[in-house]
Amino acid sequence: MFTYLFITVVLAITVHHYVVKSWIKEHQFQQQLLTEEYDIDSLLTEHGIDPDIRADDHIMVNVGVRECYYAFNVFQWCSGTQKLYNDNDYTKNINHERIKCKRININKDLTGSRAKSWIGKSLFYSYDVMEISSLVPLLIYSKDLISLKGFRSIYASQDKSEHSCVKFDELCLEPVDLTIDVIKSRESKIITDFTVLFGDDCVDPRPDWTLLKDSPINHGSSSLKSYVTYKNQILSDRDQTIELHPDSNGKFKIVQLADLHMGVGKGKCIDEYPPSPDGVKCEADPKTIKFINKVLDIENPQMVVFTGDQVMGDKSLQDSETTLLKALSPVIERGIPWALTWGNHDDEGSLSRWQLSELVSKLPFTLFEFSEFDTHDNIFGVGNYFKQVKDDQGKPLITFYFLDSHKYSKAAKISPGYDWIKEKQWEYFKQIYEDRLKTDIEKDPNHLSMAFFHIPLPEYLNQQSK
Repeated sequence: MFTYLFITVVLAITVHHYVVKSWIKEHQFQQQLLTEEYDIDSLLTEHGIDPDIRADDHIMVNVGVRECYYAFNVFQWCSGTQKLYNDNDYTKNINHERIKCKRININKDLTGSRAKSWIGKSLFYSYDVMEISSLVPLLIYSKDLISLKGFRSIYASQDKSEHSCVKFDELCLEPVDLTIDVIKSRESKIITDFTVLFGDDCVDPRPDWTLLKDSPINHGSSSLKSYVTYKNQILSDRDQTIELHPDSNGKFKIVQLADLHMGVGKGKCIDEYPPSPDGVKCEADPKTIKFINKVLDIENPQMVVFTGDQVMGDKSLQDSETTLLKALSPVIERGIPWALTWGNHDDEGSLSRWQLSELVSKLPFTLFEFSEFDTHDNIFGVGNYFKQVKDDQGKPLITFYFLDSHKYSKAAKISPGYDWIKEKQWEYFKQIYEDRLKTDIEKDPNHLSMAFFHIPLPEYLNQQSK
């Protein structure tokens, strides 16, 4: 009896010791940051952080996977807790107004089960990121009180024997202790973001992302293989200044691509032309990509314009990002500036019009812009903007207008069929013309203006094709 009582007392004292020690450590951590006075920009400069690294850039500090149960693609319940690589959940355990740590949920079902059954379980990855504005003070003022880890690389778990990494779910992560020296250089290979793409033909044309194409993630039930792609440059996506100029002969060539109707996976050919030779299986998206590559190589344009339905929504329910990166890859890989408008099918997949626009606005060589009146509800449309081709002296030679022509009529009983460009959009561009473009354009009788949009104007509805 005495032995059991003695063991109980020792255990109680031990637990109390660690609880008190943990509380003291947390209290010290909180007080240290509260009492320190610092300006984050000055702090970054003082400790030699590359000036191109901004305070709002971030680093990935944890990875998680969560289970969700769904019914009829309408109801979904997700567990309140996630399985985490690092049990120290920074989003909860670091409770401080100066520390910005958030969880990013990758809303892409790894199992692909929704396409097969009405009721089932889905799996989703997530990851936690911490801003440089939080990391640097932590590493300076609280380095003895808290240990932070990031990641240098991600591998598929079946490759772990070749690398010094730690297995987590179907991933194998290579951790690294975060220090000022590790994050101070823009060349540091530290993972900031990751996501998943689907299908054997998926690509990631972003130059600072690594797609693990040789190592698919295996979650069994999905008919399409899934692959991890990650970014390991601290620098976030920067605003790009792209100028458009004619060539040495005064020419400016555009390739326009419309209605690519691409999806996740290789797809099936419909109304194939020219037909494939006997015995050769036609795969829709690879054939489309091959055609685009050939056109771009022949024409060598200075600009490419995508005018809607790049993404076929019902073929991209698993992941519209996979489809869009694939459709844009021939242009991005060649470094050609490109503009884009949306069609009636683009946002019928896994991403809304706004989410698609946020994605394309950050991609390399994009000319896409939001207008000041664009909203999430699409009333004004998303992506109403203009671009100009200028000579070496900055004189405008050509003006391009890009308009969102929306989707389907919202007054189907009165005017069935497709939607149209709204009067407010025309008024918006008229105002832009009056305030910013009119003076230069009216000086040049040879100035050329062009408008790009997806759905034809209603005035042409009854015209015969010739």
